[in-house]
Amino acid sequence: NNFDGVDDRVEIPHDNRQLGASLLNGFTISAWIRLDTIGEGGAIATNGRILEKDSTNTGTNGFLFSVGESANPRLTFRVNGNASFPQSASSSLTYGVWEKVLVTMSGANPGLANLYIDGVLSGTANQTTGTTVASITTTNVMRIGNPSTSTDRTFDGSIRDVKMWNRVLSAAEIAEDYAGTTPM
Repeated sequence: NNFDGVDDRVEIPHDNRQLGASLLNGFTISAWIRLDTIGEGGAIATNGRILEKDSTNTGTNGFLFSVGESANPRLTFRVNGNASFPQSASSSLTYGVWEKVLVTMSGANPGLANLYIDGVLSGTANQTTGTTVASITTTNVMRIGNPSTSTDRTFDGSIRDVKMWNRVLSAAEIAEDYAGTTPM
């Protein structure tokens, strides 16, 4: 789907399999993205949303997977609104280029996250989320391209092949996921 950076979104109805109680083995989210701009929200840490399920636009009672930092586009991931959240390496995303992005979060306490771009770890390994998957309790819809409860952090570009697993993929599975899907 192409998102115009204004108010576009795809809604996925709530399902109990999206809640922390079903994600105790951790989870993985992947998508192909092509950024046109950083997206709506200005030069802040969490701009255009790739995938979000939360209750307050900050990841509270849920999570958000997004792009941020307009001068140096990077991936960001936040769980339960934690102020210090995992980020990919600075300047790790490229405008106008299809890139496979992926985040894993362990079921440990606190959960550890890893961000990947094109099958390669980007940023520090095992960054703490400061919380657990059990904190994912919101029954709001999950959205691709925008926050769950508003339209003020719209993704600007294209998103394809969004996937979510209820476990942390292995390094071999991450490489296979990257090699097995090609955007058009």
